[in-house]
Amino acid sequence: MQTLAYNVFDPTACAFPPPRVPLLPAFTASTLRGAGRGEFTTIGAGRERRHYTRGRYALHAAYRLAGVSAEGALLAPAYHCRTMLDPAIRLGAPILLYGLDPALNGDVESIARLVETSATPVRALVFSHYFGFAHAAEPIREYCDAHRIVLIEDCSHALFTGGDAERVGSWGRYVTASPYKMFPCEEGGLLLAETGAPLPTVRPAGLRAECRALLHALQHSWARRESHRLPAPDRLDLDIARIVSGAIERGGQSRANLSGTSRNYDAGEEGLGSSRVARALAGLCDVDRIAQRRRENYRRWSEAVSGLPRCRPLVAELPRDCVPYMFPLLIDEPDTHFYVLKQLGVPIWRWDDMAESSCAVSQHYREHLLHLPCHQALTERELTWMTSAVAKVMQIAPPHGA
Repeated sequence: MQTLAYNVFDPTACAFPPPRVPLLPAFTASTLRGAGRGEFTTIGAGRERRHYTRGRYALHAAYRLAGVSAEGALLAPAYHCRTMLDPAIRLGAPILLYGLDPALNGDVESIARLVETSATPVRALVFSHYFGFAHAAEPIREYCDAHRIVLIEDCSHALFTGGDAERVGSWGRYVTASPYKMFPCEEGGLLLAETGAPLPTVRPAGLRAECRALLHALQHSWARRESHRLPAPDRLDLDIARIVSGAIERGGQSRANLSGTSRNYDAGEEGLGSSRVARALAGLCDVDRIAQRRRENYRRWSEAVSGLPRCRPLVAELPRDCVPYMFPLLIDEPDTHFYVLKQLGVPIWRWDDMAESSCAVSQHYREHLLHLPCHQALTERELTWMTSAVAKVMQIAPPHGA
């Protein structure tokens, strides 16, 4: 089994409080199916599909179908979450990490160098549309076709598409997606296949899984109500002053050689279908309403950070047909600002547990690129509190010499 070197962030010593606002959407009446205009739609229309509990298990199926194994290497982007690599690790495959440009488009020259020097034939390449933005797929598909490499299109951030972006979800021989990141359900993964590509049989979820999915949906909805107990925005100055005046524990940064899957990968769920409950919850939702709310919330974030020091959005202006997954914010001083924001309870994801590579962009984004929620269930109070927190924290000058 291949051993990969990881940069690892251990937040244990930081004692971060739970996020005050949910990172993912809960069920709300405002996005129930209505008389939508059909401006946006779910990707993969007309493609055969299989439903899984998570996108990572759809990836496992796609990798296996593409020939990823001890005798067939996988090309994966250098900027990634661990669960993108986990399925290939389970299959015992060599993993090669290709470079990305600052806009997170794949570098074809980097891909070509890896293919030419790989000791193991490359069988598949996984390509991502980060944060819901349509990235340049055509040159990647052309290269894969020319070298008999199966393109697997990762749409875990890009479930919806509109007019000019209708090609999202149509480039790969296989396409995977994660409906639970966009719909108010606790699980959901999709595997789509182009015409003629084989698909596996999926084990149906049992009664216990159905009951668990319903319980989780109710718990998620309740947790959303609890999140409304936010401090008033005018308390932010006091809270920030208290955090900054104390000793800010930076957390542990280390380098580790790891050969197994991450703790978020459960081999027992490989080949297991998603629950009918999760699919029913997704079916109750109006894609146009979700798209409009997400786009509006993204614009709110973009306006809020415009002109702030020490940060900038990865993409300031939304393309007309993009439905964003998160708002990606680049910060200059993570050793100060990430920690203060987390201590305030601002909901943040970042991929700080990432395999090492020669891609300078990916290694920089590991700590500096924050993923902030812009989902459809956010309330006005939640948005105001989060954007106010970021605006105030970015005014903090880092300690001298930091």
